[in-house]
Amino acid sequence: MMAKKKKGSLFWKIFAVAIVLLGIAAIIALRYGEKVMMDYDASQSLPLKESQELADSLSAGNFDKLFDVENIPNTMIFERESFIEKTKALIEEAGGCTVKKGFSFDRVEKPTYVIAAGNTKIATVEFQKTKEKSEYGFATYKMVSVTPNTNGHYGISVLVPETCTFYLNGIEVPDAYKTGETEQVAAQKDSIEPEKDDPRGTGNCEFSYYYVDALENEPAVRLVYKDDNSEAELVYSDTYKAWTVTSHDITVTAPMNYKVFVNGREISADGKFLSKDHIGVAELSAVLKYIDGDIYMKEYHVSGIRNLASVNVSATDFEGNTASPEHEDNSREYTFKCGLTPADKNKYGIDSDFLFERAINYARFVNNDGSYWDIMYKYVLKPSQASEDFESYWVVFSPHDSYWIEDKNLDEVTFFSEEIFRATVSFEYWIKGYNHEHDNVKEYDNTITFWYVRDNSGAWKIVDWGLG
Repeated sequence: MMAKKKKGSLFWKIFAVAIVLLGIAAIIALRYGEKVMMDYDASQSLPLKESQELADSLSAGNFDKLFDVENIPNTMIFERESFIEKTKALIEEAGGCTVKKGFSFDRVEKPTYVIAAGNTKIATVEFQKTKEKSEYGFATYKMVSVTPNTNGHYGISVLVPETCTFYLNGIEVPDAYKTGETEQVAAQKDSIEPEKDDPRGTGNCEFSYYYVDALENEPAVRLVYKDDNSEAELVYSDTYKAWTVTSHDITVTAPMNYKVFVNGREISADGKFLSKDHIGVAELSAVLKYIDGDIYMKEYHVSGIRNLASVNVSATDFEGNTASPEHEDNSREYTFKCGLTPADKNKYGIDSDFLFERAINYARFVNNDGSYWDIMYKYVLKPSQASEDFESYWVVFSPHDSYWIEDKNLDEVTFFSEEIFRATVSFEYWIKGYNHEHDNVKEYDNTITFWYVRDNSGAWKIVDWGLG
């Protein structure tokens, strides 16, 4: 007879299997839930995580991310160093950067986070919901913009000629800042700037407006000429309502037989610079009639000078030597004196003895130590003012026994051309036996000026004279 099974033992077997299955199911559910939660956390916390990473980078002094953005504010381009310096100071004072949720009109589609140093906002980070889903179907986000916080309110307008490069705070300003407005400006007729046909030319030059705004400070503006890298002088133009280049004009006066140069360019060879011709020289008015031709001054007007402080005005005289003008600081007037002092008198067959001989013979003549016809006549041009004066001169000097010369000096020799010069000599003229008193000695100081011109034979002759 078989034994009868107990019903209870089957129940517990079924129960045990159920428990095991439920445990397995719970483990599977827990593992799935963990993955789901991790996926959710990874997708939803990405904006905060990336914002925090950026904040930590800023706290560590790395600002690259702020400058590697689209539509970067102008202050971040042209005031980069000052922005970094100011922001580092704020972060250091606050002990680092913090991140908090920022305002956005749609926090689901475009979540925004603000990075701050204490109570000062440093940057705003914006994210955008993407079309892609995470592994378990959650929304995903990507960073779409980082906007540094700037308080720039300063704007500047600059009118830039096509011959210049525009720099703002040392940064070359790209064409993107052009407003599209232009001005056509023609150079003045007597401008020393390159001609229109010159590759560097400024004739009918086009000027373009540039506008840069959102700057925190008044910027340093530089316009640099492309042809020679010289810096342009700037002026604010009420006409154009913008900063732009300015130029200067100068006046140069020089003898007609000088070659005149401004900034290395010979202006005396180009008629466009001549403003006045045949300006008389007062000191030559009495002697020019004794030479062929004329000696006069010319005035030149030069505009388009880029920098008045660095303008270079020079000349070569009729001997080919370099001459310097008379010029006062900040003056626009440059004047070359008529006449070379000193001049190379030896070049024209003249030495000191030549000049002393004629002056001393004049003193001998007027002191009755020689006849005009014997000692002076051969030195004087006939007819001339000197010949008229000397031939009518009545010698009334008291007789004396002897004379001698001391302390001879050549005071001045001034050449006005290769045909005319002026010389001044001085000396002491001593006489003994004055008025029949044999031991009576007298000394007379003499300063004598003679004007000399060449005669038809090429010899130098006296045409006019003066004392003192």
